[in-house]
Amino acid sequence: MKLGYTCSKINFDIRYKEFIENNPEVASWLDAIPKEQWCRSYDETGRRFGHMTTNLSECVNKVLRGARNLPITALVKMTFSRLVEYFVKRREGIEKDISQGWIISKKVEAALQKNDELAGTYRVRIYDSELLLFEVEDAYNQSTHEVGDTMRVDLINRTCQCGRFTARRYPCSHVLAVCKVAKLNHYDYVDHVFKIPTIAKVYAAHWFPIGNELLIPSVVGPTVIPDARLVRAKGRPQSSRIQNEMDWVESQPSSSQSRCKLCKQVGHNIRTCPLRLRQA
Repeated sequence: MKLGYTCSKINFDIRYKEFIENNPEVASWLDAIPKEQWCRSYDETGRRFGHMTTNLSECVNKVLRGARNLPITALVKMTFSRLVEYFVKRREGIEKDISQGWIISKKVEAALQKNDELAGTYRVRIYDSELLLFEVEDAYNQSTHEVGDTMRVDLINRTCQCGRFTARRYPCSHVLAVCKVAKLNHYDYVDHVFKIPTIAKVYAAHWFPIGNELLIPSVVGPTVIPDARLVRAKGRPQSSRIQNEMDWVESQPSSSQSRCKLCKQVGHNIRTCPLRLRQA
């Protein structure tokens, strides 16, 4: 997991070599997977914005919590009302941020302030003012008490050798140090998705009340008749989700996953526990 979240290619290659040298089987398995699919340091496009999983989709599940087991009509009504409430609340929050003069998201602003504390300890060398090429040296690393690293910053291509600028799409501490020395506005190097005007567009959609349902005009068209052959049978339906390498636990036999609540051993349950049977 730490390898996947490592942003610097240099640090990744060093840690990766240490990780696989004691296990050739793991090395062959990982080498078969393109690095850009599982580690941020080789994500050249940087369109993940620092995210490694699909946890963002859980935000929708949170909004619709408690509604998924309702009948279809009630489910549609609940989805509509929940989304209206969510959008209105977020729109009011964005309008408040605009009135208070916020330029970017509050979370990103807090991250920039944290990076700015580190930027004050760096030394910046200007190599080309026109091409915006710089070298940033961490003269002393307080966490490790060792001589710090030296990073190359290219503001035109928006890259820094630490990898965080490309992965997260907002200035790392090295870029902030460069902006201070070169007297540049660091907000210009924050991706537009984090800026308040862009966020305001997300919640700018208009919602209209349904009103009295009796006044809703009837739909003129063909009548849809359910196919009796497709009626779901009793019991839990078989999962049709496409599994990947992360689902290996689900593919194991159920007996290997169960754990007894009495003796805490794997392979049986409390009803068939040998310890309980011996005591009986």
